Amino acid sequence: MATSLGGDWTLVVTNLNKSAQVVGVRLPSGGISASGVYRTCAAENLAAIGLPAVSAGVASLNLPAQSVST
Repeated sequence: MATSLGGDWTLVVTNLNKSAQVVGVRLPSGGISASGVYRTCAAENLAAIGLPAVSAGVASLNLPAQSVST
């Protein structure tokens, strides 16, 4: 899910699977960048994590099992 407020976008990604997943999210060109990433899962509670790797306009997200990242 993605939402926008005042030109700032928020992306929320949920992994409901019982195993970790790697997901690629294509970002539109034009200066969109991540400012922070937070995750909640069995081992983390709203933990600040590193920014995702971005290559050729695709952000690579590592999602632990049964997690929510924003």
